Amino acid sequence: MHEEPARIEPRSDGQLIGHDQIAPGGSLLGYVNPDHWGVAMPLSRALRGLGFLFRDDVPRTALVGAAIAVVDGTLGREAPGSR
Repeated sequence: MHEEPARIEPRSDGQLIGHDQIAPGGSLLGYVNPDHWGVAMPLSRALRGLGFLFRDDVPRTALVGAAIAVVDGTLGREAPGSR
């Protein structure tokens, strides 16, 4: 399933090509190598018998920190009184 979108865009997540993964007006925080479930939760702990199948070394704290920094920077650029 990943092979077809990957031919068009190598950073595909297997569902969408890269530029379609960013909401209009959104910001790209970066690219994470594991699959989308691996980013969401530590599957190797949740599925101990199948843990070898998943890459769980995702810096989730850094991802959340980056998201907060982008939101903070975006809100800081708004004109005073526009909120």
